[in-house]
Amino acid sequence: MTIVHIKKMEQQCESAGCCYQRDNTPIKRAMFAGENSISQLLAEKVIPDSDHLGCYKKAESTPMMTADRCMPKFEDKECGQHDNLPLNLGPEAIEEALSDEKTPKSWMVALATEDITGPVLKCSGVLVCDSWLLTSQSCMRQHFSDSQPAIYIAPTDLTDLTTGTKSSAAEIVHHHLYEQAEYMSRAHVGNDITAIRLETKATQMPICLPKTTDTPIGKENNLIYTIGLGQRGLPSSTPNAVKIDKYATQANFKCVKSSRRVDFLGSLCLRHLDDEKYLPDSTAHYTTRNGAIAHGDRGGAGARYHKNEAAWVLDGIIAGGPSSLKASDAPAVLVHINENLSWIEDVTNGCCPMLDFML
Repeated sequence: MTIVHIKKMEQQCESAGCCYQRDNTPIKRAMFAGENSISQLLAEKVIPDSDHLGCYKKAESTPMMTADRCMPKFEDKECGQHDNLPLNLGPEAIEEALSDEKTPKSWMVALATEDITGPVLKCSGVLVCDSWLLTSQSCMRQHFSDSQPAIYIAPTDLTDLTTGTKSSAAEIVHHHLYEQAEYMSRAHVGNDITAIRLETKATQMPICLPKTTDTPIGKENNLIYTIGLGQRGLPSSTPNAVKIDKYATQANFKCVKSSRRVDFLGSLCLRHLDDEKYLPDSTAHYTTRNGAIAHGDRGGAGARYHKNEAAWVLDGIIAGGPSSLKASDAPAVLVHINENLSWIEDVTNGCCPMLDFML
């Protein structure tokens, strides 16, 4: 049954004059249908047709449509490098360097509005190659539906975004499978992602994207760092360049239990650490701090440091956290990057993008 529906999606997409989208969200939903005829009819409702944005409309030729790949080469250390990491020291020293909030992360990007006082942070973003960044679609639509963001790459002071390199958006592409909610800020997490092409190529090093051949992140107790540009609370006496905290992955049904109103398909569910060991070969304990995910952090990075490759790898885009800002009140949620890799590759390499609008 699943193969039939996959073929039907491809045929309907191609017959509508479009490019088939390799996102597997509709397939996942259809898999629940089984062989029951009523369930199969329900599954039909998630199969895209010519009137449903389940596949790409072919765009006119744009400046981004070149034969060159945008994505940096993982194996050539073109992404995710951490400068001056004390590799010969113990795990605590390495972790302290990874969590240093005073040192900018070159791939972190601030998306801001501007007024007479200067830039005001609205969303975070993540540089994934020299000309493209990823951020939260729901955050973009909330704050920049009628205007384009001011972009600041790798600011060194969260209280002064102008310490970053200013850029602007040449092109904005929203993931067309993201389902906007009419009465809620976000009722769906899957595909809550937007790609922004920069007007001028960045010189800063991007973060690495996972490879399709990588071992899946898994469901339980994998350490993951959240990296955003929002304020945790009152500004510290010494300016911070980023906000970094630590979580552990957990099964998605625990996110579902926390909020029945939200569809968590396509997400990574995180739990806070509660005075617990979190590093192998170490007795160090950690508690996730309050305000770990707050205003301005949506669109930021959920990432892991891969010791063998000596590189940071992006696992998710921050979608949200507890509204109380108390880490123990509710899970944190990421948009799963691995499930959006085909879309990211297509958009950043000029393969049949559906453009919501051109700037």
